[in-house]
Amino acid sequence: MKTRTLLATSALVAAAVWLIFTWPLALHFGEGIPSGARNVEKHHLRSMIPGDHLQQLYYFHLAARTFAGRVPPFEDPWQFNAGTPEPFWLYHYYLPFSTVYAALEPLTGRAAARNLTGLLALWLGYLFTWLLVRRFVRREPFALYAALLGVIMPFRWHAALGGSPMEFALPWIPLFLLGLDIAVRNARPTGGLLAGIAVIFARCADAHAFLYMVLLAPWWCLASFSIRPGPLSQRLRSLPAVTFALLPAIAAVAAAGLYSLAVARKISLLAHHAGSRSYREIALYSPRPIGLFAWRSLRGLSNQIYLGFLVPAIICAGALRLHRRTRERLAPDVSARHDLTLLLIFALAVTAVVALALGPRGPFHGRIFSTARHFLPGLKLIRQPGKVFCLTPFFLAPALAIALAALIPPLPPFPPRPLRSSLLALLVAAVLLEYRCQVSPTICLLDSRQDAYAAVAAEARATGSRPHALAIPLWPGDSAWSSLYQYYSSLYDIRMVNGYCPIITRHYYRDVFLRFVSANSGVLPPPLLDDLLRRGVTAVILHENAFPEKVSPFAVSYTLDSLLHNPRLRLLHHAGPVWAFTILPRPSTTTTSTTTPCPLICPSRRWEAEKGHLHASPAILAPGNPSSPAAFVRLDQPSQSVTLRSTWSPPAPDLRWLIRARGRGSLLADTLQPTSLLARTEISLDSAAWQWYPAPCNISDFSRIALRLGARGRIDLDCVLLAAGDWNGLAMQPGKEIFIPAACLFHAGETRPTDRAVLLRPRRDPAAITLYGPKLPLAPGTYTLRLLFDTPASRGTVLGRFNVRRFDSDETGWTTVIAGRPAVSSYTHKTNLPFFIVFVYNRGAPMTLRGLSIQPRPPSS
Repeated sequence: MKTRTLLATSALVAAAVWLIFTWPLALHFGEGIPSGARNVEKHHLRSMIPGDHLQQLYYFHLAARTFAGRVPPFEDPWQFNAGTPEPFWLYHYYLPFSTVYAALEPLTGRAAARNLTGLLALWLGYLFTWLLVRRFVRREPFALYAALLGVIMPFRWHAALGGSPMEFALPWIPLFLLGLDIAVRNARPTGGLLAGIAVIFARCADAHAFLYMVLLAPWWCLASFSIRPGPLSQRLRSLPAVTFALLPAIAAVAAAGLYSLAVARKISLLAHHAGSRSYREIALYSPRPIGLFAWRSLRGLSNQIYLGFLVPAIICAGALRLHRRTRERLAPDVSARHDLTLLLIFALAVTAVVALALGPRGPFHGRIFSTARHFLPGLKLIRQPGKVFCLTPFFLAPALAIALAALIPPLPPFPPRPLRSSLLALLVAAVLLEYRCQVSPTICLLDSRQDAYAAVAAEARATGSRPHALAIPLWPGDSAWSSLYQYYSSLYDIRMVNGYCPIITRHYYRDVFLRFVSANSGVLPPPLLDDLLRRGVTAVILHENAFPEKVSPFAVSYTLDSLLHNPRLRLLHHAGPVWAFTILPRPSTTTTSTTTPCPLICPSRRWEAEKGHLHASPAILAPGNPSSPAAFVRLDQPSQSVTLRSTWSPPAPDLRWLIRARGRGSLLADTLQPTSLLARTEISLDSAAWQWYPAPCNISDFSRIALRLGARGRIDLDCVLLAAGDWNGLAMQPGKEIFIPAACLFHAGETRPTDRAVLLRPRRDPAAITLYGPKLPLAPGTYTLRLLFDTPASRGTVLGRFNVRRFDSDETGWTTVIAGRPAVSSYTHKTNLPFFIVFVYNRGAPMTLRGLSIQPRPPSS
């Protein structure tokens, strides 16, 4: 086949595969980028989904600005910048694909440039796989079809659609193997040069792929040498020529290896977390064997190693066919013996890769992986062993081509050529369909503007300073939520204290994250604000819809109220779910906010006593009574105690521990700080029923606190809450009503300041839980709960559903929320455990959640 025909055919095939596997991305080519391969979004798309895809886009944009001379080389001024930028780790800029993106971005915009760059990577991956497969089969159609495995296997699409840099390393693996094969079998230096280029670019894309390529190289060269034509003596005489041909590849591996060692040394000296991964951590990130053949969606990373049924079946059938041809008595087929040997080599390679990919979950209780981890350098640093599956497509593709050629011979007595071509196309179409069924793309629509960030940039430039902000929540650099900050800050050239990177320095963690983590609870006293100003930070930005429970002991409404009523902060702009504040050099003499604080503070910290640290072995009991907790701890000796896991907490009003206990005697509640006993409260108990007992927790500033519980007498402990503010749910009277504004609960969407309602928009908010709470104790009884809402949707439109729960696993008693009808539910609370409602939005129409009404019903009703 001529080169021009080869390039054109491979480009058309790659474009068709891209359309099939990314649909409906083509409909949003200029406004969206892929964000996942296992879709959970309605219509496969939603605006500004946080994740690695936004991080990858950020680094591409950073490279484009660097190549344009707008940013100094090897610097990243927009993230992890608390006065001075942190060390930059991405020296390679994902070359060469970042240069393609940089050329396209000014012409097409970010989304289209990213999508075209991904399409280019797909085309190169298919082209190089095709060229590799042609080395092992003599009939072009089989190479053309089998090469599809290089670009259609689910592993590739989990990487490409999920924002993994592995997407841009995969094209270089077949080129590397092709180059090595040319250098070894043909003794041509061109092969070594191709392999050298491939290994350099693979290292620029993904360190995992580079490591696996280097570890594979000796074995691949040995296999290529073993199938080199000619007798053994002739092959041995060719060793000097083969070695010379491999010199460019060896030099490239050495250069990339030295670069990797230098980066690793720098990481070990500066990074907060460095060194080998623990076996337990690796087990958490290892796929399960069922993922090799499971069609259903699995938790974790198991789906990415899907191997399927058709390809192994075709290869096995081809091996049996070749075996029969080698056993024919009259005229054994010599070429069949050669092909069978190749097939067995590739099958053995796939088996080894699968065993390594399963990690501790692999054969023989993971002993193959643990042995490889012990002897092979670099594997101890790998957290996700499943990434070694990147090699599998390039073993399976030539194996599939050999098997297809064996099953569909070119000569009679097999059916005529048109039928053979149809059968081949049908088999390949079936394989493509099987793999396509394992991929369900999600599209992240990109915002072209964010007015709160724009206001921060405009105000800073109006005063002649550089825009510089602290975004809340503040993470230690390891959360995908921070990718939102990366994207918006890059729109307006805002330097951020925050960042998102798998590697952060010890300096950043200690001097920045631990110092300013109180901002997540809205605690920014004058010394911290003065420190931010000295670092050049002039603004604070709150993302209220990116606020999981992990970041604060209370719902985002508490943080927002604290910021709004901080005299050193002035509300600059509120746009959607983003609030921007200016840091003032001195307290304002006027009230900065007229918004009334939430009447309720929803807690996010709950501890089960049996999961605490137990001293002197108190008994853990499980009564099995539906009206009792699943398990509780019994303290009946003075030496016994339970210490709960510590948490950060702000000095919230009426801060207290709420302890659910029963028994007779005295309960000793000690509030602990890391190095001291802060306070002790002694509570008298004389009740056989479970009751809630408060223990004050008086702290003057943001602190890390824990609770230790002991007893005199016999006390049963169930669970503990860290609560604040007023709540009378344990003493409600019939006819009375508690109304909780929606924004005071845990929520997605955006707050309407005038009435604390929550606005949900189909384009931005997920078809998932978007409102829940209050997670506070409620007296036993029957209650009428009303979810108050407004919507412009026509009457009868289904907007979602809600139910009432005691535990996250409660999935019964759903009430459908329909436009034009009241959303009312009758709920019987049999215990005084904490309760919460859960509203699941379906993105059917915009809606405004005004709040939750709770009204007890008379006992006779």
